[in-house]
Amino acid sequence: MAARFQWPSHGTAVSPWQPETADPQCSQGTQSHGSSWIVSEPPVYVHTGQHSEGWATALREAAKNLRDMLQIHRRLGRLEAEVATLKNDLIRYRDSQSEVIPITTLAPESVAVLRDIPVVVRPTEDGFLATLFDANIGMTGDTQEEAVENLKALLVDVFEQLEREENQLGPGPQRQLATLRSFIKRQD
Repeated sequence: MAARFQWPSHGTAVSPWQPETADPQCSQGTQSHGSSWIVSEPPVYVHTGQHSEGWATALREAAKNLRDMLQIHRRLGRLEAEVATLKNDLIRYRDSQSEVIPITTLAPESVAVLRDIPVVVRPTEDGFLATLFDANIGMTGDTQEEAVENLKALLVDVFEQLEREENQLGPGPQRQLATLRSFIKRQD
């Protein structure tokens, strides 16, 4: 929608621009109709009346500057939206990252750690999952710390159970026990 202006010295209403009478001498985006000017984006009708060519030149320059400012404003809006999207992506990326946390002790349990147990902790929808992939054992918790503490307790329970039933284990549990024995041993 075009905004209409009146020059105080003339008091004459501005007539609308007609495309078939466009002046090819005008700069791009600016068209002339008699003594009226229209500037695209946004269209602005201004009556130039008997003003000197200096006014027309100044008006064309002001219209160009206004178009440039509108383009910058649009670009800025798009950039702000892109920055917000990137910020959200970075937060999701950070929150979805796995972290390796070494377990160095299982105290006060009755087993000792022979070497650091590499536990992978990653976020889930409901909290965190701590996993010892080598032994195919994992446990969840509301926080990373809770997930690791829950896994520590489970490692000791699984280790003790597999040792008690060692003579009856199939190939999978035997591999699991062998893996656990490479990380922990019973304290005497």
